[in-house]
Amino acid sequence: LSVNDNKLSGCIPSAIGELLFCTRLDLSKNNLRGEIPQSIGNMRELQKLELHENELVGAVPNSLENLSKLTHLDLSCNQLSDLNVDMSRLTSLRHLQLSHNCLIYLPDLGPLVRLEYLDVSYNQLEFRIPDYLSQLQDLKW
Repeated sequence: LSVNDNKLSGCIPSAIGELLFCTRLDLSKNNLRGEIPQSIGNMRELQKLELHENELVGAVPNSLENLSKLTHLDLSCNQLSDLNVDMSRLTSLRHLQLSHNCLIYLPDLGPLVRLEYLDVSYNQLEFRIPDYLSQLQDLKW
């Protein structure tokens, strides 16, 4: 389902979680606001989730950790402030884009052994560069 750059506005409805067999969801480059609904974790077939360039706020729902088939996650250019997700359950993830948000800390990304792309620039991160980054052997960016 791709409805990017369509001037959509309002909140992402919790009914989005009823798209149980959706493998790709692209709602990027719209005027969506509010929080990402917890129900997004019901979309267990999701491989690609793009919510970048909206006005989403608050915490990334921890139900995101249910998306074990996710390979591409782009939440950049929003106003997200918390990423309290058990990343050890997202072992298929290869692309993680979190830039241009309000994140202060990151969860342990060490279990993301397939990660090839990571961008956390333009946040408010307060931590030392973790040792596990050197163990992500597939990381290219």
